[in-house]
Amino acid sequence: MTALLDTPRLHPGWCSVTEALLHHTSRYYLYGDSIPRGLADDRVFTLVGCRAEALGPELRRLIVAIMPDAPSTCAAADLIAIVTPRFHEGEPVFCADYAERLDHLRSSL
Repeated sequence: MTALLDTPRLHPGWCSVTEALLHHTSRYYLYGDSIPRGLADDRVFTLVGCRAEALGPELRRLIVAIMPDAPSTCAAADLIAIVTPRFHEGEPVFCADYAERLDHLRSSL
């Protein structure tokens, strides 16, 4: 029960993005991917084929570390980096530092 209490509340502005990235493949991906795509001005980004369970627990923790903040250009670019193949081609460079939140999530979940 403690783990649930220690999990950060995700910002409601992420709405369908949260559903698509953390729970399952969203049937509303056309709406969900428009938020990060528009904020990051990444016209090629899409959630087509993205499956939450394929991301694995560590990447999902990283997503949870990003989403308590309101949607922003920086956060959107970081989410896009996680769910695209570009993330797996080398060491990612993020706009923000999520280390403290990740450490907290690892210890509480």
